[in-house]
Order: sequence, then structure tokens, then C-alpha cells
Amino acid sequence: MKNTSLDKIDLIKFTNIDYIGELGKDRYSIEYNLSKLSTQNILYAAYYKPKTLQEIAVITRLPKELIAEEIDYLEANGFMEKVSKTKYLTLFYLTDLSSEVKEKKHKLLTKYAKIVCDKYIPILFEAISSFKGTKLSIPNDQSSFKGTKLSIPISKNIYYPQHDFNFLMWSVVMYALGHKLEFAETEDPLKKFLIKRTDGSEYLPVAAVENESFIEENQADKNKTFGEFTFNINPPELYPMHIWTLNTYYDDRIDSINQVMIYEYAYLYDLMTNRIKYVNQFIPAIDEVYNRGFMIKDEIDYVNMIVTSYSKDEFEELLPIMPTDFLALNNELDNELFFLIKSEYPPHLQELCQAITKKSLVSNEIKARILELLLTNGALLPLTENQRKTVCTIMFSSAIT
Repeated sequence: MKNTSLDKIDLIKFTNIDYIGELGKDRYSIEYNLSKLSTQNILYAAYYKPKTLQEIAVITRLPKELIAEEIDYLEANGFMEKVSKTKYLTLFYLTDLSSEVKEKKHKLLTKYAKIVCDKYIPILFEAISSFKGTKLSIPNDQSSFKGTKLSIPISKNIYYPQHDFNFLMWSVVMYALGHKLEFAETEDPLKKFLIKRTDGSEYLPVAAVENESFIEENQADKNKTFGEFTFNINPPELYPMHIWTLNTYYDDRIDSINQVMIYEYAYLYDLMTNRIKYVNQFIPAIDEVYNRGFMIKDEIDYVNMIVTSYSKDEFEELLPIMPTDFLALNNELDNELFFLIKSEYPPHLQELCQAITKKSLVSNEIKARILELLLTNGALLPLTENQRKTVCTIMFSSAIT
């Protein structure tokens, strides 16, 4: 059983600050609200058991005036609640696993990730091995751009840069793991734990405590969860496409998805469809398309991401379904994982802990370990510098033929 009798704590820091649920109008408020170390330490002090302001002051060694001000803000924004006349409890799912439990969890997840690699990845490779697109150039009058000819190679249904099957499979494998390995549920087990907030959002904040791990730091980074983004570009009649992208340890993107980057996908689409006829008028925008690695300068410039004329549904139909025994396998992992980590969480979060460990076989933590195993056994090969800029990105557009 984890020792939760905090007398004093050394300065702790949160990492992997995230949320479960839906954000409201202030979409970037979570990390901002929790960015200060004083805030994080106050939340941690009252995480395992309700604490008075005086007890929090002793534990954190912070001034009581500062703590009172912070608690008012945290309580108003749904990060703490007053559970008695004098005591406060943190409303948060915070992971602070011991080194021993971390090691056991890593071994457990790696064991199940290997089963997925052995049973699903080979049939996925076999299904995709028929994707052999031909290289087509779109006629254009853009040869004046930086003195080079601009040629956009697109296959009949699926284009992958320089016909590099390995680069294609990086995206296909990670997409299939997220969209074909799914377990249907009649009701979201986490819904009842979401907290309604004043900005219209309804979510549960989650984070981990940054501390020394049983594994080397670079290996710990490889096992971190991923961020998946899907979006359309407006107006849809001008940009009939859908973008899927997944951040991993191995990509080298300039920054996360934001409005500026979304516009640059639009500029890329304009180039691919020959909509920009006078390139010199759009040099700043097009420069950024190249800077981000969406387009690569070469003897003949090329689009540096997976592009398909299939819809999302059509593309997913090409991918093999989940093996029938994976549901039972998932239930086994759910039970083993909950039994392993439940003692690391406070009593009032046991039910939430069990709900969060549901569908563990398709979690991002499993995906990270599958990726590691595929690199170790050579099923996937290391990426080039240019490929790291756009790996695990797919553009769906029926207008690209």
C-alpha cells in the first residue's frame, strides 16, 4: 500500500497534463491553470486525503496567504472542493507510481503489446502490401518558383512519398491501431466522473508526477502517450479534405497543431490541385509549406505525406478487422493492470482508476510499446530527417485523383 501520510514534500512537478472529456470556450486553459509549481504542490498536498489550509501550508512550506488565494481559484474552477468546514480535497486524477510498480506495469504492457504485434501486425502488412500506386504529375505552370519544376506525384488511390513502403506503414500501423482495434461500449464508463465547469466544459483533469523512473529517461519518453488530431478545413467546398495526424516520440514536427498549421495544409492543397497559378504572389505561404516539410525540394519537388482519395470509411475498410480473441485479451489486461496499480491511488479514486484502465489493449501506452517492438524487430525501419517532419499524417480527399 502506498504511503500517503504526507508531512512535508519536496517540490514536485506535474507532467503530461491533459484532460478526459470536452473543453469549453477556453480550450487552452488546463495547462495554463496548472502551470505554476505552487498550484501543483497545493493540489498534490490535498490529493490523497482532505487537508486544511494549515496542513497544506506545513506540507508545502508555502505562505498561507498564497495558499488561500490559490485554493479560492482552484475551488472556483473545479480543481478542488471543500469537503468540510475546514478541509479541501483535490479533484484530479494524478499518477505518481512507485518505481517498482512502474517497472511491473512496463513489463505487463510490453507483454500484451507483443501479442498484438504477433497476431495483428502481420495480417495488416499483408493487407497493405497491395498498395502499389503509380507516380503521376499534375500539369502546372509553376516552373518559375525558385527556379525549379514543381511536380506533384499522386497515385490512383494512395500516394506515399518516393514509393517508400516503410514510411507508408508507419502511418498505416498507427492509424489501424487507433481505428480498427476498438471495443464497443453501450455507455462511456468515465462520463460520470467528468466535472462540469463554468466555461461550459465538462472534463476530468489528469497528470503525472515527474520523478525518477526505473528506466532511462530517453526510454521513458518513448513510452509516453501520443496526441491524435483530426480536423477539416473551412470552407469545405474549397478544401474537401480531412487530416489525421498523430504525434509520437519519433516525429520532428515544428510545433503542435494550431490554426496557422491548419492554413498551411490549405496552401499545400492549393499547390497539389494547381489552384495557385502565380506562385510568386504566395511565396511566404509556400515557403512555410516547405519549412514544415509538407513539400520537399528535390530534382522534382514532392509532397511529403500520405495522401489518399479514399474517404476515411473506405480507407478503414481496407484494414483488417481485430482478431476475435482480442476482447478476452483486453479484459485480461484490464484486470491485471487495475490489480497492479490500484494501491497507488487514494481510496476515493478506486472506481475511477478501474474505469480508466478499461480498454487498455488499445491505449496509447500499448501503441507506444508496439511501435518500439516493431522498430526492434525490423518490421519498421528508422525514418529519414524529412520523414520525421510528417510521419503519421494522412490527408483524405476525394478531390485528389
